Amino acid sequence: VTLLKKYLEGLGLRIFYFYAGEQGRKLAALDTLVGHWVKDIMARGDFFDDWLAIYSWFNVLKDELKNRDDVVIFDGTPRRIYEAQVVDKLMKELGRSIALPIHIDVFEDTCRQRLLVRKRADDDLVAINSRLALFETAVRPVLNWYGDRVITVNGEGAIEEVNKLMMEALTQLP
Repeated sequence: VTLLKKYLEGLGLRIFYFYAGEQGRKLAALDTLVGHWVKDIMARGDFFDDWLAIYSWFNVLKDELKNRDDVVIFDGTPRRIYEAQVVDKLMKELGRSIALPIHIDVFEDTCRQRLLVRKRADDDLVAINSRLALFETAVRPVLNWYGDRVITVNGEGAIEEVNKLMMEALTQLP
């Protein structure tokens, strides 16, 4: 996603970028009841409830999305059908086109290895395995709900390779 952002910025486009994991880690770092609760959710490898996921991105979007022409990138969300419906509804209300999801498809083992290499506190094997299981039960139905809108890119290669495939897919859009 970083290379996609740089490419789009190089075209002179303004980007609104929301990374769900980063926002979750910010909340988990708070020394409050909510911070401890979020830290526990992340340590278990659970997904946030719909309301918290939506609040997290909306709280940033309300302050940072300035123009209808800004490119909006949600990274790591939506993870449930209701979240996807809210994203589409809000984009329509703001006079924007509905979401165009990009699914970077990787084998579970590849995903597990890449996450372990990051060495983040919420990336231990138990949490990773939980998130991978949740992908099948929560996120896969979202991809099915999006249907033909989903752009699926083979994510098994190096970052540069995957980025090239993503760019090729995006440039072929009508």
